[in-house]
Amino acid sequence: MTMPPDDTPREPAPFGAPTPPIGAASGPAHRFCAVCGAALPGNPRFCPSCGTEVGSVAAGAPLAPRGSVAVAGTVYELSGWWRRFFAVFIDGIVISFAFAALAITVLVPVLGAFTPIFEGEALDADWDAAAAALQGAVAWFLPLTLVSAALGLAFEVYGWSFGKAALGIRVVRGDGHRPGLVHGAARSVGKSVSGAILFIGYLWAAWDPKRQAWHDKFADTYVVRVPSGGLVVPPTSAPLSTTTAAKIWAGLWVLSMAYNVLSASQFTGQIPRTGVELRTAIEELEADFESDFQLDPTPVPRGPRIEAVPSSDAVSRL
Repeated sequence: MTMPPDDTPREPAPFGAPTPPIGAASGPAHRFCAVCGAALPGNPRFCPSCGTEVGSVAAGAPLAPRGSVAVAGTVYELSGWWRRFFAVFIDGIVISFAFAALAITVLVPVLGAFTPIFEGEALDADWDAAAAALQGAVAWFLPLTLVSAALGLAFEVYGWSFGKAALGIRVVRGDGHRPGLVHGAARSVGKSVSGAILFIGYLWAAWDPKRQAWHDKFADTYVVRVPSGGLVVPPTSAPLSTTTAAKIWAGLWVLSMAYNVLSASQFTGQIPRTGVELRTAIEELEADFESDFQLDPTPVPRGPRIEAVPSSDAVSRL
């Protein structure tokens, strides 16, 4: 015996709560607008409430109020743009303090070694000491590049960061799981695209119906408010990837990392290793600097000199 479809309008489920099933196996299932949550009777192409094209809305999709998203049968409130902005701001402060502490630790010995050179009283031993200190500082460059990329990817994989934790938001993908490796890599490299043109990709989340930035769209992810009970993780294991676009952007992340490692290796290989190499490099820089600002000794051609002609009033006074 089959049950008739449930035609009763449904109220939105509380945020973070699993939504009950819609309709039954037999008969047409209700559909709902993914933007405003209005019921879609029949098979309309556009939502009668907000006008959004709904041809791609899946049958039986749970009702999600405006400003929310339904993933894996759970309705979450989407994070606002300002909350996301301040989360990025907090992350920037934490990262800046960490890098500042590391820079002070690494650069203070270099500045001390270069002091005799700046004062013009350097001996051969001072040049060798300065080159050794510079090599010691540059030795941090490649490992720091790799560690920074690994930490950034780890935050994206888990959908977590210091700022997100402080403001109660997380990143989830379209199937309800955390981003994972592929979607996290896609989101990581997508942030470079979002910020490439006046940060338009970041600002996009302010007016997007699903509050997605460009990197969210590339990775099929959403930034949601964490309800009091926490995220509702699906019981099934998370697949490595759910969309082809995420795989493509993750591949671009791998290529970008290879390029960064190659560039860092070439940069470290060009740093002088001995005092003689360091002195030669500085002298070449000084010569290039002087040539760039050297004045052209060629005289500027001038036209004939024009004498001032006294006026008639001045002539009458003489």
